[in-house]
Amino acid sequence: SKNRRTEVIRLRNVPATDVATALQAFLQQVTALAQIDPERITANQLLEQNIIVQAEAISNNLLISATPRYIDDMVRIAMNLDREPPQVM
Repeated sequence: SKNRRTEVIRLRNVPATDVATALQAFLQQVTALAQIDPERITANQLLEQNIIVQAEAISNNLLISATPRYIDDMVRIAMNLDREPPQVM
């Protein structure tokens, strides 16, 4: 759809497959929650929440496609998941 944005995020600390798995599990739970009361959500809202997350393991990139309403949150969450682990002293 022309209303979607796609972002490619270069991960530096965590494997892209791990971040993609975490995001996909999170999104499944969000979708399940939205569908508990189908009277409260429209088909258009469900489409708007349809977020695609794909790992590209060779370059350790994460591809995220979403509507403008959700893309910035998804990018922020992915970047937070990629934080450098604390140094052990």
